[in-house]
Amino acid sequence: CRFGRFSIVPAIFVNESEINCMTPRALKEEHGQVQVYVSTNGFDFSESTINFVYVDIPSLSSLNPTFGYHSSKNLIELNGEYFSTTGKAWCKFADAVSSEISIVEADIIDDSTLTCEALEM
Repeated sequence: CRFGRFSIVPAIFVNESEINCMTPRALKEEHGQVQVYVSTNGFDFSESTINFVYVDIPSLSSLNPTFGYHSSKNLIELNGEYFSTTGKAWCKFADAVSSEISIVEADIIDDSTLTCEALEM
C-alpha cells in the first residue's frame, strides 16, 4: 500500500477482494487528503481514486462547568482544537466513587467546541 507519493507500507492479504494496510505517519508535505494505491510487487501501483484523510489529533483545553450535581443532568461545554466537524463525537463520564461509566453523543458546535449532557450517575 502506498499513501500519497512516498509512504509505502506492507499490506496484509485478507481475501481475493480485501487487504489491510496500517496507515503510516503523515509526511509534512502530505498532510490532509492523500491518495491510496496498492501493488502486488512493490513497484507497479494501481491508479487510485481512493482517498485517505489525515487529521490532527484533537486536544481538550477546558470544560465548563467543571462540576455538576449528582441528581440532575448537566450540559457541559468542551473547548479545544481539531474537533471533527464531520462524523460523530462522544463524551465519556466516569464516577470516581462507583466507577460507573456513561458515554453520550456530543453535539458538534464547531472545530473547537462540543457540548455534552452529563447524565445522572
